[in-house]
Amino acid sequence: MAFPPSGQVLVGWYEDGQLVSVDETYRFPVDAARNLQAVFMPAFGYAGGTYHSLLRTEEGDEYDGDVLIKLTKLGAFTAKIRIAGKTHAVSGKWNGDGTFNLWGWFDKESKIIEFHVDPHDPLGSVVGKYTEFELIEGSDGPMAVNPKVWTFSGQRATPPLAGAKRYTTRLMPAPDVDFALGDGFGVLNIGATGSASWVGKLGDGRAFSAAGFSGADTTIPFYTTPYRAGGRFAGRMAADGEVQPNLEGLFQWKRPSDASSTSVDMKGSEYLKTRSLVKDPTTKQFSLQIGDMLYPACLTIKTTGGWTVSPGSRVKFKMNITDGRFSGSAPDSNGKPAPFEGVILQDLSAGFGLSPVQSQPDSTLPAALFIGN
Repeated sequence: MAFPPSGQVLVGWYEDGQLVSVDETYRFPVDAARNLQAVFMPAFGYAGGTYHSLLRTEEGDEYDGDVLIKLTKLGAFTAKIRIAGKTHAVSGKWNGDGTFNLWGWFDKESKIIEFHVDPHDPLGSVVGKYTEFELIEGSDGPMAVNPKVWTFSGQRATPPLAGAKRYTTRLMPAPDVDFALGDGFGVLNIGATGSASWVGKLGDGRAFSAAGFSGADTTIPFYTTPYRAGGRFAGRMAADGEVQPNLEGLFQWKRPSDASSTSVDMKGSEYLKTRSLVKDPTTKQFSLQIGDMLYPACLTIKTTGGWTVSPGSRVKFKMNITDGRFSGSAPDSNGKPAPFEGVILQDLSAGFGLSPVQSQPDSTLPAALFIGN
């Protein structure tokens, strides 16, 4: 039987360099001389790193918060839990089997935090749950009742296979959303270590910023609260599996006044400022469309990365070559200039965004913005 030293776990029993068992107790018939070696490693040799995961309600699919855990190879950790507009900080040391449990009192509420990490998993994975209770006065003092549970699972932050990259992203609300000004958009930067930052605007024009980490499966979770009085924008994105991957994902968008969240599809395209604004270098002239308002052939995109606006179109346009964001104005149905903004998706040779431009009175189209041919 193997007895791991303090702070270490058994990797397995080896014979002549070959793994023969991962059990602490290895039973075998004594019919010949054998040379067995028990190999140990630090309890969190694989698991050390940063983990980021969304908190999902146990009874449904709503994302109500997130968990950020930083774990050392020796098992010490810090964790930050964001939920319902509050942030709870926790620190401690994991047990030898990779688990952690804490009963805490925060903001006059009782909470239980449970984590588990697999120290043998080279990819680094963590699962857990977070529970909040209501406190009522009992005969012997406060009592914790009515538990509400959130679960989470995630992977350790991992350097992306494709390396550090920048993406422009399109956020498409569900078709039945009547308050959107068009598609939301954003610029996503993924660093060489797996850290990710995302800034942009939602379909109603609300600015947002979010941070996350890329896991070994290329999934990146994001959670942010862009509104002051509640609401959230949360979900996951992942590479589509190509060598030079684009991104796709599904997000939940909930404003403070909404009874439930709205589904948002996300598409992302790698953006290179050294490449032409569009993928097809033979495509030069582009039209602008906002809802049913069409401004034909008003933009000429140059293969060198610049652009010109057709005289007489009354369209104004400018773009940040560094990150693919653009803005401008176009006359609405009353002839008055109205602003628009969005991003270029180079892989699609098109631009997407939002605008308050008024469509024709009988229009059934949303004011979604599109630059293409």
